Amino acid sequence: MSISYGEIFPILAIAVPDFEPSEADWAEPLPYVFMHQMMEFVCRKAAASSHDYCEQFAALLENLAIEGDEETQGLVLDVIEDLRECESKELIAEHFGPRVRYLWEEVSQPSYLPDEGPSGGWPKS
Repeated sequence: MSISYGEIFPILAIAVPDFEPSEADWAEPLPYVFMHQMMEFVCRKAAASSHDYCEQFAALLENLAIEGDEETQGLVLDVIEDLRECESKELIAEHFGPRVRYLWEEVSQPSYLPDEGPSGGWPKS
């Protein structure tokens, strides 16, 4: 694992073109807040049939899920959990890589408990 939560913001800032951090974001980077705003942006774009954003967002999630430290992986899981509320979630999910697809399938189960995380733990690379 090579992406620590403390160094994630510059990665997020360039991950999805047209969704850029403000000066306030750079002044006080809050990856959790920024990532959720990005998810909402991608949900809106997916609803308007802008699938490039879905691909970019899915690639970001996959990279962070594979390369991220525990806190970064926790951020990915939180975003995937919140994505369930997105009306365009299935359009976005079509672009998930294997690790994020596994997590998506886990959190989509009616028996999923957010405080417990994936039942089988994080999938191995």
